[in-house]
Amino acid sequence: MSKEDFKNFAQKNPTLAKHVLRNEVTWQQLYEIYNIYGEDNNIWNSYLKDNQNNSITKVTPTNEKAFHELINMVKNVDLEKVRHGIEGVQKTISLIQDLGIGNKANNQEEYQNRPIYQHFDD
Repeated sequence: MSKEDFKNFAQKNPTLAKHVLRNEVTWQQLYEIYNIYGEDNNIWNSYLKDNQNNSITKVTPTNEKAFHELINMVKNVDLEKVRHGIEGVQKTISLIQDLGIGNKANNQEEYQNRPIYQHFDD
């Protein structure tokens, strides 16, 4: 059994990729099983049983509807209101910062570095 044979087998059975993406098994483990048992063993039943429900993401009417609703929501956003909201938040932050800095200056004296060559006064 060659690697090419395994690649062809994996391409024919896309549910194997689902198991790998869910971290249930690695490609190396699947290759080892393939190498030991081949394609036609019952061991593959647990990996291939939902092959009929090939769940590779397809655009379904519900997915398409949700996508269109999202696009319509984005289209209906009033950018002027968003800008005013952001400006309000910026003003609030600025006010809070000003209050914080003003209180700090009034309540604490500023730290003064002393020269390196000067010793502590005892």
